[in-house]
Amino acid sequence: MLSEYLTAAVVAALAGITGLKDERVPYWWRFCMGGVLVASGTIMLLYASFGLLLTGIANALGWHPFGAAAVDHWANGGIYGLITVAVLRPEILAAVFAPLSAGQMLAERLTKRFGEWLEAGAARGVARVVGNLQIEPLIAADLQLFYRYEVPVIQDERPLLTAERAITGAEWLRGKLHDQVRRSKPPRDSDQANLALAPVEYLRHSVETKIVEKNDATVHLNREPRGPAVFRRLAAARK
Repeated sequence: MLSEYLTAAVVAALAGITGLKDERVPYWWRFCMGGVLVASGTIMLLYASFGLLLTGIANALGWHPFGAAAVDHWANGGIYGLITVAVLRPEILAAVFAPLSAGQMLAERLTKRFGEWLEAGAARGVARVVGNLQIEPLIAADLQLFYRYEVPVIQDERPLLTAERAITGAEWLRGKLHDQVRRSKPPRDSDQANLALAPVEYLRHSVETKIVEKNDATVHLNREPRGPAVFRRLAAARK
């Protein structure tokens, strides 16, 4: 009897693994993995509870698809779990049933409730990771974000020739900032430390803000500047 409940709960819970519905999940997973595990675990626990409930109802009604023998309990539990999944996630059977998906509606409500908490946790994770970056990996991350988000905006807002000149100017300014960051060293006088490190902290804040605002889950951190030819061209131009 216990095996029926356990099997139904496990089968139903597995359907809840993908229950967290939000395009920010990859970003949350990278910078707040523990929070995603808690949120997903809560959804899986609710699915398992429905599996246990349906198994209890089936036993109360005396419905045992494979028989009442002890050897059949595992199979019965699997059937109860699959029925639970079909009830909670009918879109798995056919996309047309998506509007009737109680599990999906439940997951969406829970995602909204967990969303702010996960956003705050991810923001703290970004601040921690970016705050620990050395100078060169920090510059590399800034270059990635610059070409990923700022350059496309310039290209969209200006005509082709004007955009090229604007991008060149923006690249030059970025290179100057990176030069200042590389030259920034804490002075012996502690009163001047914040002033000397201002370019570094500005760059850290810029990188951190872009990652959080864009929910960027793919930016490469903790690596030396390398990659696209334009990065190498910028590095060569500064020598």
